[in-house]
Amino acid sequence: MDINWYPGHMARTRRVILDTMKNVDIVIELVGARIPTASKNPDIAQMIGNKAKILILNKSDLADPEQNKKWAEYYRNLGYTVLLGNSRSRDDRKPVLNAIREAYREKAERDAKRGIVARTARVMILGIPNVGKSTFINNLCGARRAEAQDRPGVTQKKQW
Repeated sequence: MDINWYPGHMARTRRVILDTMKNVDIVIELVGARIPTASKNPDIAQMIGNKAKILILNKSDLADPEQNKKWAEYYRNLGYTVLLGNSRSRDDRKPVLNAIREAYREKAERDAKRGIVARTARVMILGIPNVGKSTFINNLCGARRAEAQDRPGVTQKKQW
């Protein structure tokens, strides 16, 4: 008998992520820069597999700059493209978009060698509740696409 320690909503979310992952090219994971290990779900790395992965140390302006450097190096050694950022800052859009383009360029080149025509990159954004995912999405899009509040659980469903 398999025992699942996840409560129902967490198990459902895990299934949705795994089902959607096959349609995704790049995964962006947001973690809190002040508490990167505590704000990172350890199961996400296993769910991502070999997809291109970008890790954003969010709210890095509130964290110690020296610690930010150490955490960024740590996650780069694990195979992540790491960016320091703040979901509310317009200045952080360009580095994220450049990282997405670079990650997708590699995939598009691999696909072209196999005769597959390039299409628009599909990006999944993951992170624990209240880490800034909705604010990040709204900032990246330049418009309000996801409801964002200072409390967890406001955005609870998958969005395209």
